Amino acid sequence: MRKLCIVLILITILSAIHVNAFKYDIVREVNLDVPAVSQTSNGLIGVLSRLNVVVAYPGSGRVYFSATPLTELDTQATARIAALVSSSVLGDEYLRYDFFVSLESESLIIGGPSAGAAIAAAMMVAMLNIKGQEVTVRSNVTLTGMINPDGTIGPVGGLYAKMKAAAEKGYKVFIVPYGQSIDYVEKTIVEQRGPLRIIRTVKEKVDLVGEGEKLGVKVVEALTIYDVFKYLTGYEFKTKKYIVFMPVEVREKLKSWSISLLGEYDSLISYKYDSRLSNAVNEASKLASEARSMIDTSPYVSASRAFSALCIMYYVKYADEYLKSSNKEKYISDLIGNINKTIIEIGSILNSTIPSIKCIEAYIGAKIRYAEALEMLNNALNAMSSGAILNMYDGCLYYLAYSRQRAISARSWLEFNIAGVSVNLTTLMKSSSILLYEAQSVLGYVSSLYSDIGQSSQIVNKASEIYNKAKQAFISRDYYLTIGYSIESVAYSTIAIHLAFTSSIEAIIDASSSIANNAIGNAIEADLDPVLSLSYLELAQSSVSNTEKLYYYILSATYSKTALIISRTTNTTASIPIVTYIGEPNPQTSTPHPKTLTIVQNSLSRESIQQIITVIAIILLILSIAVVYLYSRSKNTSK
Repeated sequence: MRKLCIVLILITILSAIHVNAFKYDIVREVNLDVPAVSQTSNGLIGVLSRLNVVVAYPGSGRVYFSATPLTELDTQATARIAALVSSSVLGDEYLRYDFFVSLESESLIIGGPSAGAAIAAAMMVAMLNIKGQEVTVRSNVTLTGMINPDGTIGPVGGLYAKMKAAAEKGYKVFIVPYGQSIDYVEKTIVEQRGPLRIIRTVKEKVDLVGEGEKLGVKVVEALTIYDVFKYLTGYEFKTKKYIVFMPVEVREKLKSWSISLLGEYDSLISYKYDSRLSNAVNEASKLASEARSMIDTSPYVSASRAFSALCIMYYVKYADEYLKSSNKEKYISDLIGNINKTIIEIGSILNSTIPSIKCIEAYIGAKIRYAEALEMLNNALNAMSSGAILNMYDGCLYYLAYSRQRAISARSWLEFNIAGVSVNLTTLMKSSSILLYEAQSVLGYVSSLYSDIGQSSQIVNKASEIYNKAKQAFISRDYYLTIGYSIESVAYSTIAIHLAFTSSIEAIIDASSSIANNAIGNAIEADLDPVLSLSYLELAQSSVSNTEKLYYYILSATYSKTALIISRTTNTTASIPIVTYIGEPNPQTSTPHPKTLTIVQNSLSRESIQQIITVIAIILLILSIAVVYLYSRSKNTSK
């Protein structure tokens, strides 16, 4: 009993201390109804859930989620992604705020991330209100859709049922993901064939636009969070539209790389090699030919092809020398020693370089490539131990050839670095931790989505592998490498989402291209040199595979956005764009719920929270005193 009393008193003290944990200067709240589906004995029906989003400032990036009834993990992960996306769209840091999200429904709804777009849009409204911009939301609009890490809107199910539920509550506009104005509903057909009664279920096509008109609901499609925000609030972001081109000096630098690599390739191809290596020589020749044809039009793609050709030719050179060597073990040992020496020398140059903010992308690119060189060297040692010496692409000699060239390419990227303002350690650590958190959040999100559909994905596994590298780099305090790996992990996770859940991959690619161009344009306007972003943009534009296009567009956009955020954080005089809008919202008055979508200012204020927690603390204190009193009395009675 005495222990219980002590516990109660400690809880009381901690509760009193915790009063100060929720001190916010500004709190804004947004409430809206979002449609969901509920499973009944008669099949799926649409229901409206109540979404409450509170954003508080100043915060520390905490995201709280609650649901009644309890929902699934992907909905909870959605809230975290929504916080990251909304902050990114507004050019702000999520660490400056705390986010509180609750979802309540009278029915047991089917779990899923379909409220993601609504959560993100509501967070944007609340954050803009915190910034002093009086953005309101339309009371006759509701929506459904996933929020993807790149700000695009992902597909959801049960659209027809959701639209009918929205219409019954008087909503006049229903926002759906791009490409989903056509839905399919299950219909039970009963056929009597003689004494037999046959019951079968078929999927019936439903035109949501046409059916919506009958119900008095206008159905609109949204491709990105910008579209959602425009339809939901009536406000539109005034953003510049960029179509960027690689600067002449960057093009010339990349062309010089390609020419140099091809020159080295030519010096190797002239030798006569063992006939067993002819396939590798032919592959290298094909890549070199492609590189030559692209030097003027796509210099980075050309340099990439030339790099691959040279890796293969060094593999051919090493393999030929190995086959002719009388002491093969000594040959490999000496080769490893020479390449390791080259890597160490380049590592010394890399670590002694102080990158400027202006050229931070190039330095991160160098760090990523150097880390890959070390990884390939380790792979070579493992392959040698297992006896895989001559294997093309996964043998010891190929790994050594690749390791050498990758280390040299890391040194090449340092050529873009110029003297200037450097990034301070605090800013670098903070930026890397933000990106690491984003990589973790997006990976958790995509993992939960794939778990729901009972599938696995090699791309998700790749994202997880790279995330673990990012985490290890952060532990080792290599913050530039953390940033690079985190960006790659986010890119792979985002691709996995699009490939599995996006209904129109071409539209997503177009949107990703626009996002990348605008991100690079913003970086250039801020006097940054986004050479890595420009290079990846060129790779995306020249790729045939949709997967590669998406990957490089996402890398391109994320690198530019990251460089811009670091620049603004370091340079306190740099201006942060203020979001402006066109078109005042003009909500229709026919809706029976004129206050369904409202912005309530200063709810959950600091004083209110303190009062609530203080009352709880007093109650706990009274309980602890009562317990002590009753315990003492019982002891006296027993005597």
